[in-house]
Amino acid sequence: MADDLAASLAFTPGERRVVDAATVVIQPPRTWRDLMRRRVRAAVSTAQVEQHRGPDEASARTGKADLKAILRREPRLLVPVVVFVAAAVAARREASKAIRAQDFGTWLRDDSSRQN
Repeated sequence: MADDLAASLAFTPGERRVVDAATVVIQPPRTWRDLMRRRVRAAVSTAQVEQHRGPDEASARTGKADLKAILRREPRLLVPVVVFVAAAVAARREASKAIRAQDFGTWLRDDSSRQN
C-alpha cells in the first residue's frame, strides 16, 4: 500500500535528490472525515513497511524531535502542529485495528480531494 514510501526508504538521504524544476499539486481533504481516511491509510501503510524493516533502520514517522524543531524554527505554527498531532493520534488509534488484523489491503480513499 505504501509503494512510494517503500521506494523512498530504499535509498539513503545521500542517494535521494530534490528536483527544483519538478512540481506537484496536492489537493487536501475537504473534511475531517476524509482527512482521517487518508491519515489512517498512511498509518497502516507505514506500519506495514516498518514490519519489513530492521529496528535500526530509519523511520518515516514524524517524531517529537521533528515537531520541536519545526516549532523552534516557526513558533507561529503552534496551532497547526497541535491539529497535526491530534489528527495523528486519532488516525493511529483507528489504524491500530487494521494493523492488529494485518489488514493492509483496505484502501481508505479520500474522495473529497478529487472533486472539482
